[in-house]
Amino acid sequence: MINASGLLTTDNRECPMHSLEMPGARIVDVCAVQASYGHLLVLKSDGELCGVNLDDGMITSLCSVELPALSSEEGHGYFGAPAWRLHSNVSGSHCAIVVDKGREGLVVDTSSGATTMHLDGGDYYEETVPFSACFIRVEGKDVLVHRSA
Repeated sequence: MINASGLLTTDNRECPMHSLEMPGARIVDVCAVQASYGHLLVLKSDGELCGVNLDDGMITSLCSVELPALSSEEGHGYFGAPAWRLHSNVSGSHCAIVVDKGREGLVVDTSSGATTMHLDGGDYYEETVPFSACFIRVEGKDVLVHRSA
């Protein structure tokens, strides 16, 4: 849930924030997007990807995916437990779901839920760092930059 409040911008304008409750599984991560479905791409713990339009509060279920496995080892030590992380291109048409403090990830077409690429970050101390990944624009095309073996 996102609660109602106000944010003060750097030029001292107040921007109202509104509450939005999402039914179902818990929210795992959120990315800002400029998509036809809204302003936010939301990943839930059951693998559902949703679009959220902050102007009208509409929540659109986009697709569901099988999330990469999280390590179930007890006592993850100094660096913490693995967790899912969401990265998206600006248009929200594709996203990467990766395992921070893990080695796996996948790229998903959000319109269909199809996995377009499997990611392998390698096994060099992967349990100590976030899974490096980001989308950038190169010559008018979206490109995913990510850690690999």
